[in-house]
Amino acid sequence: MKKKFTHRKIDTILHKDLNFVNEAIETIDPENNTLVTNTGEEFTYDYLVVSSGLQLRWEMIEGAKEALWDPECPAGSMYILPLAEKMSRLRENFRGGKAHFTVSKLPIKCGGAPQKLMYLSEETFRRNGVRGKSEIHFHSSIPKMFPVPLYSDALDEIATRKGIHKHFSSILSKVDKDNRTATFVSPDGEESTHDFDLLHIVPPQTPHKYFRDSPLANPRHGFMDCDNHTLQHPVYKNCYSLGDVSACPASKTAAAVFEQSPIVQDHIWQDMNGKKSSAQY
Repeated sequence: MKKKFTHRKIDTILHKDLNFVNEAIETIDPENNTLVTNTGEEFTYDYLVVSSGLQLRWEMIEGAKEALWDPECPAGSMYILPLAEKMSRLRENFRGGKAHFTVSKLPIKCGGAPQKLMYLSEETFRRNGVRGKSEIHFHSSIPKMFPVPLYSDALDEIATRKGIHKHFSSILSKVDKDNRTATFVSPDGEESTHDFDLLHIVPPQTPHKYFRDSPLANPRHGFMDCDNHTLQHPVYKNCYSLGDVSACPASKTAAAVFEQSPIVQDHIWQDMNGKKSSAQY
């Protein structure tokens, strides 16, 4: 697939009347309704909608960055474009051996995506005639295939039918690119090390540091506390969250954002006009 179908500059997809400031946020001060960017520029706001997504925390897995950016190491990740391209090449060129697919501690962006890649890879191995020479291992950080029981049961049957080895409560903690080994740890600290010929790494994911350090973040988990139905912050009433950064118990998916956006829009619009919105997520 050509990059133009998956990768575009953000200023080409925004409305022409939007004042787009292409700078990173350094601090948020909800007491004074201000935020400061990495250039030192300060902005004030009447309403703040935080939709900053999640930060990919590669550094939380020892040796992960070194393995991923080494062109000779068969480790990839679909979470950024160059590593997704590497993973695609590794999948197509795989000629048998041990393939390990991981899921880091939840929540992550689109919790089902790592499994989708695994099933696509399994099909690729079949198409290329190397499935009989391949071991496929799935390492999930939780004690089952998927957080939702209905889907988990169905996915467990699919994995069994496809001959995939399942390792539950198994969290990737270290990658040795030179020896091609991956070390996993259980919640009680027990370690196990596996050889790999193909490794897909899902990085741990948290809100961005500037947000974790802000008063809007829950100090325990770093996500933005909000009313589950209005997405409004419980203390700073002119602040709303959208998508992955929200502590709302919803999946971290674009589908969730599409449903949340009109709710937040209506609450802000009604408040600007001195009214109260009845819209609920």
